[in-house]
Amino acid sequence: MKRLCIVALSIGIAGVLQSSGDNSSLLPPPDKPLSSSKSQILMKRTGGFISRRYPGASFVFADARSDARLDENVIREIQEGCQIPVERRMTPLNGKQPIQIAAELLANPSSVGGVVVLYDGSAGQPVLTVFPENRITLLNVTPLGADATPETFMTRLVKEMWRAISFTAGGTTSNTPFCVMQPVLSPGDLDKIKCGMASPDVTGQIYNHARKFGFGVIETSTYRAACKAGWAPPPTNEYQKAIWERVKADKERGPTKPLTIPPPNAKK
Repeated sequence: MKRLCIVALSIGIAGVLQSSGDNSSLLPPPDKPLSSSKSQILMKRTGGFISRRYPGASFVFADARSDARLDENVIREIQEGCQIPVERRMTPLNGKQPIQIAAELLANPSSVGGVVVLYDGSAGQPVLTVFPENRITLLNVTPLGADATPETFMTRLVKEMWRAISFTAGGTTSNTPFCVMQPVLSPGDLDKIKCGMASPDVTGQIYNHARKFGFGVIETSTYRAACKAGWAPPPTNEYQKAIWERVKADKERGPTKPLTIPPPNAKK
């Protein structure tokens, strides 16, 4: 599972580096992390990765469970994968039906563009109930705990959260055999999926459909590319400062003071 997730991450980083003109030869093989030396060189050349959010609505996981434990990194990882704003809101049912909670959140379309409600339902009810035209999915967590340890339950829940946002936000098909968007007929089928997240072909669909759904997209780029584009924040470390000053100098030089590069056969 770890190897496959690193593959997806490497593909994403390579795409960013290629689009920003940076050297992607520093990327490690899929089954190896970046060495400290290569990581430092990559930081020196790119300044690291930064993001900015464009105006638009968020996707909301409305958590109405009685036991609402969840690793805080799950929402961040879903947001980074889909590149749209993703939030988790604690929304006790207080006598309401899950569908009512979703409808109330979607009453403000400028703020909320899609909703998944996590709730404690009956063991005999479906895990996912999807209303794609309404941008709503209801996630009944109770069947996920059948014959499962707490660790297995949480792994299943995270996979179903990925599946829920994919069904709701337009990322419904995948050609990747290890993606969470595979036919699932029982909680046990989730255990057979080796990776715990959606693949880039699914998250790419979500990103491409984002504006149609009213979501604000998140742009991720290298610090160097952001400097050249004019939206980078002030530098926070020595690598970014060096890039900031170099790009600024290049812009101040402008077309009236171009760099002079002698032809290959010029005499010295």
